[in-house]
Amino acid sequence: MTQSTGRVVHPDDPDYELFRGSFNGMIDRRPARIAVCATVDDVRRALVGARDEGLAVAIRGGGHSIAGHSVCDDGVVVDLRGMKQVAVDPVARSASAAGGVTWEEFDPACLAHGLATTGGTFGDTGIAGLTLGGGIGHLQGRFGLTCDNLVGAQIVTAAGEVIETNDEADQDLFWALRGGGGNFGVVTRFDYRLHPIGTLLGGALAYEGTHARQVLGAFRDALRDAPDQLTIQMVVRRAGNLAVFPCWNGPIDEGERYLAPLRAIPTMADTVAPIRYDEMQKVFPNLPFGMRHYWKGHFVQELSDQLLEGLVEVCMEGATDSLSSVLLEGFSGAPRRIPLDAMAFNHRDAIANVSALAMWVDPGRDADEVAWSRSTASRIAPYSASGGGYVNYMQHDESLDRVRRAYGDEKFTRLQRIKKASDPDNVFRFNQNIPPP
Repeated sequence: MTQSTGRVVHPDDPDYELFRGSFNGMIDRRPARIAVCATVDDVRRALVGARDEGLAVAIRGGGHSIAGHSVCDDGVVVDLRGMKQVAVDPVARSASAAGGVTWEEFDPACLAHGLATTGGTFGDTGIAGLTLGGGIGHLQGRFGLTCDNLVGAQIVTAAGEVIETNDEADQDLFWALRGGGGNFGVVTRFDYRLHPIGTLLGGALAYEGTHARQVLGAFRDALRDAPDQLTIQMVVRRAGNLAVFPCWNGPIDEGERYLAPLRAIPTMADTVAPIRYDEMQKVFPNLPFGMRHYWKGHFVQELSDQLLEGLVEVCMEGATDSLSSVLLEGFSGAPRRIPLDAMAFNHRDAIANVSALAMWVDPGRDADEVAWSRSTASRIAPYSASGGGYVNYMQHDESLDRVRRAYGDEKFTRLQRIKKASDPDNVFRFNQNIPPP
């Protein structure tokens, strides 16, 4: 390969095991080499070298791919963890960040100017994968999804071409990047719209499982009438308890009144208080790399009585040593007002994303936890808006039909045309793949 300013890690390198590690411990792949890139030229060289040798390519941003798409067998990993630049323009209320940046690196640079954009709920998640798949986060009620705040990007294609894309340049590609995942190239820079951010009202409300029916009903009521200021999430734990995670982005006294019904239910713990955004981003603790994961879910247009009753049953089954849960991510406010055809991301009419998140450590539990996730997702499936889920949470074994359903036939067909133009050989296939027609 041509000399790189980054680092190339081969299987005989002492750090190879560290660099090839997957967030999902169920994934164990051994790439031929890992190109740890420091510059756009490094990315271009890595891609051209892989093409010349006929090797597969995987892209690693933050590395948090549940499906293990950040690493491949016998191919080249284009690893962006050496690309960490963040530049904020407080006057224009915009920021540009390199493809290897994580939210815990991006947010402080923006908050120094009293600004933020919707980011992931885990601080060590990379900006790249989250943005390209959609981007559900604590600020979305007022500010929209992460992809709704993407205003431009720089991307390197499989042929090694560096392209600038936005609403005025390569519009089709820009449309596809906002929700289409890593199908179209290596995004080396993301340009975001920023928003003024003040003190939030947020934290966690934890409840015993005996209150599950009441809490789920109060969550539905809060979400059904949610103003833009409220973003709200909930976990129903297989271990027999549950928690609600509200984030109120507006006047604190209004938020206190709005959250009063949830706080009136007896809690095990109530940490909801005035909070900074960087503190809100730590309400969900970071998950260590190497845990085992199997996630499966659906966007739903209604939290029906039947669906909620099924979640009560999940909570009351009481597998007390399990880390697994059902995550309900409320979908209200600004994301629902974006025109459906504005970008690749779908699901604008959903009320929530409901996902069975199996998480465990012991490989001996693989069969039980995967079966639990699949059976729980099957309880959610009858209420699915499209039959397809959130591409950022999809597993490695998802069918092409389910990926298509995540976008709908019309969008999927358009994405295939854009894929054919940017990656006709499907070099970028370690993703929820959109094959060229």
